[in-house]
Amino acid sequence: MKLALLVLCALFASDAFACSCIKPDMSRMEKSAEFVVLAQLKKNSFSIGKKKYVFETIKKFKGEAAERIVVWTPKFEVSCGLKARRDVPFVLFVYREGDKLMVDHCSSWPLTKEYAHFT
Repeated sequence: MKLALLVLCALFASDAFACSCIKPDMSRMEKSAEFVVLAQLKKNSFSIGKKKYVFETIKKFKGEAAERIVVWTPKFEVSCGLKARRDVPFVLFVYREGDKLMVDHCSSWPLTKEYAHFT
């Protein structure tokens, strides 16, 4: 019985995140964002606590953003870190945490069909 339940769970499993942002509050994200941009991933690096991404800005929507921006995100996607891809541009609501510019799973999304309802 336990094995059947485990197999059933594995068949219907999908990405699960510790945070909840199924319906992000756009007005709250925009107010807290240092800037909002459409950007393309150029480079990523790994560090001990967080992932570092370098994006090239395509379009600026809010705030002053450089042509190349360096943002940080939690290292693991399950802790709501961004899992950026090079093949699609991303909308980024970049916020400041101390001296670092940050993004996370809830404050960014790729321009794909699955996320079309956000744009």
